[in-house]
Amino acid sequence: MRRTCVLVIDRDRQYRELIRTNLARLGHRTLLAPNGRTGLALLERREVDLTIVDPVLPDIDGDELCRRVRDAAGVPFIIVSALADEPARVRGLTLGADDYVAKPFGTAELVARVEAVLRRRQPGAKIVTPPSFVAGDLTVDL
Repeated sequence: MRRTCVLVIDRDRQYRELIRTNLARLGHRTLLAPNGRTGLALLERREVDLTIVDPVLPDIDGDELCRRVRDAAGVPFIIVSALADEPARVRGLTLGADDYVAKPFGTAELVARVEAVLRRRQPGAKIVTPPSFVAGDLTVDL
């Protein structure tokens, strides 16, 4: 069975290493990128299951980076950012992030969120579709 690969794009080396260390404990392989261009190049060349992105990078606009990560074969991504106010979180989720974690973060929480996103992305994961509501000629697809 192939080990899960997580790409971490963050300008801060300490955060990259902290995330790598904690994911390695669970058997995840990690690729590290100090900027957006390196991260996108890795995403094109390697099979990645999840990307962790800090959108505040020196070389690429965060919105553009998030769009390009999302477009890369639908790879899920989690934003990890010091921008923690509600508008920043809403913007990140609107750009397609699967989750948003504010810096500084607890490593146990980040790892749990990574595991949750990966669980949802597993092939054959059951998607629960709520039943439709029907009343006479009216059908509401919830």
